[in-house]
Amino acid sequence: MDDLAVQLRAAGIAADVANHAQWRGVADEIIANYRAGQRGPIILIGHSLGADAVMSMAEYLGQMGVPVALVVPFDGTSPHAATANVARVLNLYKHESARISRGHAFRGELTNFYVRDVNVDHFNIDKSAALHSLVIRKIRAIGLPVARQRQRQNPSNADLPAAGASTNSSHGAQKAARVGA
Repeated sequence: MDDLAVQLRAAGIAADVANHAQWRGVADEIIANYRAGQRGPIILIGHSLGADAVMSMAEYLGQMGVPVALVVPFDGTSPHAATANVARVLNLYKHESARISRGHAFRGELTNFYVRDVNVDHFNIDKSAALHSLVIRKIRAIGLPVARQRQRQNPSNADLPAAGASTNSSHGAQKAARVGA
């Protein structure tokens, strides 16, 4: 997730990284920003336990009335249902148990993408250059102009360090990224 966040920042897209256990605090920050008028697209990305966390985060944001433009789970550890406040889910997975279903009232775009590459497994799926490119293209397709406009208003957004990033995870499985919030 750290590498993807660096690539997103290099593409001019604000990105933060946090440990999966911090999802509630990150969500509360997104809610506060949304209520303060920061209405850029909210994009949530996570790997493994972080993938589970971003799905929980999206559900919580929905309960608080905050729309989410895109959720990208990288091979979560359990099945989840997409919530009504989410416009798009791009679920990248290696294990059938990580498929995402349509939750009640979900009317968005849902893509469950099985990663067939035999060189990609649960521990390195979040490091795949091909999948990073796919995610960046998906993000650009849904709102890069808004992200750029917000950055001009607050140029320091592009230079934010990976706030709260965990350094104790050997394979990045416990990361959750928040983009464009």
